[in-house]
Amino acid sequence: MASQLALAVHVVALVVAAALTVVALVRRDRLVAGRTVALACASAAAWAGHVAWFEASGLSRGLLLWLPAVGATCGLLWTVARRMTDATWRPSRAVVALLVAEPLVVAAWQVLLGPHAVVSVGAIVSFGPLFAVHTAYCFALLLLAVLALARRSNDREGAVRLQAAALQWGAVAALVTEAMRLQLTDVAAVAALTVFVGAGVRGPARPVVPPSPDRLLDDLGALVLAFDAGRRLVEWNRPAELLLALAGREPRVGDAVADVLGVDLPFSDGTVLEVPAVGGTTRLTGFCHALYDAGDGGGWSVVLRRIGRPVPSAPPSAPAAGPAVPALRSLPEHDAETGLLTPLGLVEQLGVHLGGGAAHLEDTPPPRAVVAIVEPAPGGVARDARTLGRWAEAHASPVGVARWTSGRLAVVALAERDARQAEAIARDVRAAVSADARIEVLLGDGDLAAVLSLIGEAEGRLAAD
Repeated sequence: MASQLALAVHVVALVVAAALTVVALVRRDRLVAGRTVALACASAAAWAGHVAWFEASGLSRGLLLWLPAVGATCGLLWTVARRMTDATWRPSRAVVALLVAEPLVVAAWQVLLGPHAVVSVGAIVSFGPLFAVHTAYCFALLLLAVLALARRSNDREGAVRLQAAALQWGAVAALVTEAMRLQLTDVAAVAALTVFVGAGVRGPARPVVPPSPDRLLDDLGALVLAFDAGRRLVEWNRPAELLLALAGREPRVGDAVADVLGVDLPFSDGTVLEVPAVGGTTRLTGFCHALYDAGDGGGWSVVLRRIGRPVPSAPPSAPAAGPAVPALRSLPEHDAETGLLTPLGLVEQLGVHLGGGAAHLEDTPPPRAVVAIVEPAPGGVARDARTLGRWAEAHASPVGVARWTSGRLAVVALAERDARQAEAIARDVRAAVSADARIEVLLGDGDLAAVLSLIGEAEGRLAAD
């Protein structure tokens, strides 16, 4: 490619990426992970700008952000791809540290040793070891993005299919152009982001992300299986069929219980079963019940639900749990629309964190609790749910955010017996919701009974207004 033409192409990519950054920020509510998309556009603009600089003046010490911008863009594209396939996915702290540290390390290397330590341009272009490691890192992120988007490639929304195809083909184009040493990888990334943002802005009013396979089991509810007296499978419901399908098995009449669940019958209430599924292990708990022998030999019914954390064992003095309690636990733990906890899920979280007051010694006061009931304006439930969910992830000691009713959200957080910290949390919750939302925030003791009482009081105050 002629130098002037190459310069013009990269300048155009820079201008487009800068414009996309503004559009993504203004219309971020129409995009999945809107802020992350805007950051990807901004880093792509820095990437294209550095390539244009290189085309105009060659390699210089000022090109410090070229490779860091490439790494940042690839990391952000992978993050967007993951967010498109699972509404609740958030990168762990270790992953965030890696995505941030890699560009910083590359930038520091160039500051200390100069750009020629990474790439030397002479009669023969040579690349240092850091460049090879950096390229492999970026390639891995792009390949992971392509694989993650496979779930959305056949989405029923045309705009979503176009977004998935844009990122997939953009990643492939970047891989090909880099492998062929063509100076067009930034153009491929900007082109992919252009299609992605354009399709999102013109697509559905509210982006919908499907639940993860684990969350899908929560939304469907309890898994119910029936076995005959010989402990052979005879019937099952749709959630059970889904779980077995995710495990790569098709349930068949006559399958042994050990092959289906990995345990024999009977098992005690609350037993944790680990079933291979969804690329890992899905943990289930529930109960089994002996069926009355009506001339057919009897059999067994099994009711299970997925759990995301260990089930605390009951104290030895506690009475044996009957089938009613596990049956209640078969209700979904998360709301399908917002991804927040259901009321039952929040109460379970309270039980784990607060322990019904038994976790605190008699001479130790319980922590302070902040309880908020939020009533968003019509049509604003999903928006405030996302905002409060992000706030809870950043807060050091949240108990949970739940969709308490169809039109109300509940927030519970702890303040570790510090009144000033509790007041600061209350201010943060008020600031996190929309200005047109109604909110009632109460502070009180952080034991289970007190928190449930505060929730009821806050609801009553909202209803009285």
